Amino acid sequence: MTLPETRPNMSDGGNWSKPYSNPQDQLNAGYSLQSVRQNAISQYPQEIARQEGEMRNMMSSQSTQNARTQRFNNDYLARVIEATSGGQKIKDFNSVVTGPGQDKFKNDIKVSQMMSEPAGEAPELGKMMKMANQGMA
Repeated sequence: MTLPETRPNMSDGGNWSKPYSNPQDQLNAGYSLQSVRQNAISQYPQEIARQEGEMRNMMSSQSTQNARTQRFNNDYLARVIEATSGGQKIKDFNSVVTGPGQDKFKNDIKVSQMMSEPAGEAPELGKMMKMANQGMA
């Protein structure tokens, strides 16, 4: 007669095959490993989503700040215009720019730009005009 083996059978399915033991511990250990594995799998997509959310939030707060700054500048400009002349000077300027003398006005600006020393295309014209004006005075 052969005696039964006294050492545990490694392929018997664990605690599930033993009527005297509770398989819950073995099941919880398996769930714990599954949780660690799934957390490792989803860690990188979650990190990417978190960083994208931070970037969106940063861009949104920056554009909100830009909008507030622009609104402040517009309000300040409106207060300055109203305080100086009620906007009459701007209306006068607009009538010069869009009125019948607009070609002369634009030509005068182009000539002034050409005569300017630092970035002008023809600074010698400015020097000639200065010398001519000094000779007349």
